[in-house]
Amino acid sequence: MRFDRLEPAARKTIDVARIGTANLLQHKVRLLTALSGIAVAMFLLMLQYESLTAVRERVSAFYNLFNFDIALVPDTFQILISPGTLDRVRLAQARTLPGVERTEGVTVSIGPWAKKLGENGNSVLMIGLDNNPLFVRDPAVRRGMEKLTDGSSVLFDDLAQADMRPFGVGTTGTLAGTEVKIAGLFDLGLFFYAAGGVIAPSDMFARLSGRTSGRITLGFLQVAPGADVAKVQAELKEVLPHDVQVLTHDELVAQEQAYFVETKPIGIMMDVGMLIACLVAVTIMIQVLATDIGNRMNEYAVLKAMGFGPFFVYGIGVMQSAILGVVGLLPAVAVSAVVLGIIQERTHLQSGLDLRLSGMALGITLGTAVLASAVVLWRLQRADPAALY
Repeated sequence: MRFDRLEPAARKTIDVARIGTANLLQHKVRLLTALSGIAVAMFLLMLQYESLTAVRERVSAFYNLFNFDIALVPDTFQILISPGTLDRVRLAQARTLPGVERTEGVTVSIGPWAKKLGENGNSVLMIGLDNNPLFVRDPAVRRGMEKLTDGSSVLFDDLAQADMRPFGVGTTGTLAGTEVKIAGLFDLGLFFYAAGGVIAPSDMFARLSGRTSGRITLGFLQVAPGADVAKVQAELKEVLPHDVQVLTHDELVAQEQAYFVETKPIGIMMDVGMLIACLVAVTIMIQVLATDIGNRMNEYAVLKAMGFGPFFVYGIGVMQSAILGVVGLLPAVAVSAVVLGIIQERTHLQSGLDLRLSGMALGITLGTAVLASAVVLWRLQRADPAALY
């Protein structure tokens, strides 16, 4: 399509893009320096945003193993490995309500795992289950629990850290000083809690951990068909003592996620890092744009004298910022794809580059370009055609 057949507004936009590109290319060293800075800033932004998103999703992996509507937790509960336990009697009390169909007790603790007795090993997340298949959502765990009948077999986390390998079905190890056999594998990968995870029946868990079987970490409840979860939750809060928190599935997951991304320093640091990355990108665009406008004030005055309107004159500056941002984003996307792929491979976090992340990065880039333009372009009001004479 020929440019002279386009609508006038489209032709003006193309002319603005040509002039903006030519202005930037006139100082190639300054352009490359600016693009490098923007690329680094956008790379850090994408890396931290996706890592934070991946951690938010990963912390819910434990709860995704199970099928429940409401959870009972101790009043001291913050996250999965918080100290404090719950009397199993609370499950019996919950079952007295007509809206509660069934309950399941889950016990969690941190214990030592080693390949051989006497060796230094790693800490693992020990999980004790009552073996109620109706509560187990994960097929691998449901199948594996059927094999844990001899009192010495466990399920092992297939996403455990690399230094715990080799392991597999049929291999042995020591858990809390007792030799156990791996009867099956499941996926968990909660490396920020422990190096790996182990599932055992509740009675075996009590023997290994030294904790009485009458104490549990969480109680999972399924409501009766047709029952309203919010109503059952309110009834449970009235019936149960104050040493129990009653949380819905979504509230429990949200509390776990909030702890890591809002309370723990790592989440706060990533948020601050993303803000700093945006400010760096904006600052670079402002510096480049301010310098270019200051050097070309007479040229802008000539454009005004020739009758070009604000769309054209101001559009050149906006286009320059947009070009800086988008071109700087391209290498950032390429490097992010590689780095996030490595992170995903080594940590099992779902941190790959996708359209969602790319679209977010592009939106932030264009937003910073508009912000930088708004900060600088007011100076063009001083481009007075009368000053040329």
